Amino acid sequence: MASIYNSFFVKKIKISDTTHLFYFTKPKDFEFDPGQYVSIEVIEHIKRSYSISSSPFEKYLECVVDISPMGVGTQYLLNLKKGDLVPFFGPLGFMILPKDLNQVPSLNLVCSGSGIGPFKSFCNYLRNIKYKGIVNLIYSEKYSKDFVKIEKIPNINIYKTVTREISENYLNGRVIKFLDKLDYNKKSLFYICGNMDMLMEVFVLLQQKGVDSDRIIKESFYS
Repeated sequence: MASIYNSFFVKKIKISDTTHLFYFTKPKDFEFDPGQYVSIEVIEHIKRSYSISSSPFEKYLECVVDISPMGVGTQYLLNLKKGDLVPFFGPLGFMILPKDLNQVPSLNLVCSGSGIGPFKSFCNYLRNIKYKGIVNLIYSEKYSKDFVKIEKIPNINIYKTVTREISENYLNGRVIKFLDKLDYNKKSLFYICGNMDMLMEVFVLLQQKGVDSDRIIKESFYS
C-alpha cells in the first residue's frame, strides 16, 4: 500500500557526467517489490518519480538517475546534503516479478539509460533468492562510461551495447539489433524499461516474434 514515508539523504555516487546513484535511508516499515518506484515532491506541488535500483535486501534505497535534463528534479537531488529530510510517496508501479518465479524458465530484460534502475533491483533480488532460471539483459547506453555496474549471478547473460561510440568491449547499436539474444520460451517473461520510442519499438517487435502481450511488462517513464 503506497503511503508517505520520511527518508534521509545519505550520499551520491557519480558514474559519469550524466549518470549518478543517489542513496537514501530506508524507513523501517517501508516494503517494496523489485521494479517499483517512489514519487518525491521536488518543489511545492511538483513531483518526480524515481525507480528504486536497490533490492529489498539492501540497507539503503538507491536510485539511478540521468541528471542530464537538469530539470527541477535533477536540481533538487544535486542540492541535497547528507542528512536532509526527503519525504516520498510509494511504493508505486506494477512492473514487478511474478510470485511464482519457479514457473518462469527465463526473464528477458531490455532497457536503455536509467531504465536500468528496476533491472538492477531485479538482479540483486534474484541473486539473493537463488533464482534458477535464465536472465537475459540487453542494456543500452549512449557511451560506455555511462554503464551502471550490474552484479553478476550464475545464470545471467548481460549484453551491453553503446549507440554513440564504436567500442571493442561492447556491442554497438540499438537494442533492437540484439533481440535474438532473448529466450522465446512460451513461459518466459519480457520486461522493457527506458525511453518511450525504444519501449514501443521493442514491444511491437516482440509481438511480431510471437510473444503474447500479457507476457510483456513495460515501464514508460525513466528518470
